Amino acid sequence: KYIIYKKDNNELLMYILQELVKENQHVLEFSRRRSILNGPNPADDDRIEVSIHEFERKAHELGMRDLSQFYKSDIFQHRGFKIEEKAPEGPVGSQNRLRSSRIIVKQF
Repeated sequence: KYIIYKKDNNELLMYILQELVKENQHVLEFSRRRSILNGPNPADDDRIEVSIHEFERKAHELGMRDLSQFYKSDIFQHRGFKIEEKAPEGPVGSQNRLRSSRIIVKQF
């Protein structure tokens, strides 16, 4: 029963993650349309980034706290997801530059 419970949790977490990917794809498409005058940016075409903070917040709302096993699971890795450190943004010396953030990346 525990194995089935963990499997169901992983499938639910994957559903949440895929919904966040879809949302970010829509935002990316909208911003691409608005910046059409700047020309295409091929570097953005093969990946979507999801805030790990946002994903974990949604999981916590459902009572799921420890996601370490999900990040190691086949369902996460075999569907093209990985975790990366995102370089800090903002001016040198600003609070945002002092801390990096982790993101989930979906490779296409």
